[in-house]
Amino acid sequence: MVNFRDKDQREIDLLIEADGLLHPVQCKRSAAPGRDALAGMRALANAGAKLGPGAVVCLVAEPVALQGDPAVTAPPAWVL
Repeated sequence: MVNFRDKDQREIDLLIEADGLLHPVQCKRSAAPGRDALAGMRALANAGAKLGPGAVVCLVAEPVALQGDPAVTAPPAWVL
């Protein structure tokens, strides 16, 4: 497990490698994470990384798919 940050300060808090794919995980204190939560994931994908499903762990009440990327869900932090 590692994290990622590019020269433009776009970051991913946690990268989990499994079966040749990187699964990006962001942690946010928001109950309504925006598209900016996906900036690091987009940067990593644009760099040619093979990405699997990702997550933005946050303060939502129930798990939701993030608008703009069906492969990224937002699970509530309390499920951890």
